[in-house]
Amino acid sequence: MAEKILVAEDDPTINEVVCEYLKDAGFEAISAPDGKAAAERVSEAYEISLFILDIMLPSLSGMDLLRMIRAARPTITSQNHFRPRCW
Repeated sequence: MAEKILVAEDDPTINEVVCEYLKDAGFEAISAPDGKAAAERVSEAYEISLFILDIMLPSLSGMDLLRMIRAARPTITSQNHFRPRCW
């Protein structure tokens, strides 16, 4: 059984490309077009191996989703690849 990866991305093209790439690599990609759709999957947190979250999502931000995921699965670790620009 393939490992599940949730992709929460509101740009349809990026979402589709990432999901197709993951599927081609042998993973089960779960697409979520907004924060609300991703939040509905948080109850499956123990079945999902990786969460790829956009920070700026409609209805619920990626940071809010991360807090929900951490509450549902306290042992999960995260890596933040968001680096604000310094002028």
